[in-house]
Amino acid sequence: MWRTHPAQVRPVPFLIDWGATRHPAASGLPRLTLAAFGAVTPDVEGLRAALDALGAELDVEEGPEVALRAVLDTPKGRVELA
Repeated sequence: MWRTHPAQVRPVPFLIDWGATRHPAASGLPRLTLAAFGAVTPDVEGLRAALDALGAELDVEEGPEVALRAVLDTPKGRVELA
């Protein structure tokens, strides 16, 4: 069993405690490249302050709701998750 820390609805980095579960990277799944990653939030300044405190970099845009966007390069082409 695994769980995330902390359980919040904010686009800030978090840790996953994999426990005794095998890490997914060791499962032989196809490799992907993260081409882009960003966040949308109504509180851009608050998010940037939280990211700065963690030393984390992230493309941040203002929008009405919190959302994450990832662009992956896969063996079958580019995929966007939003």
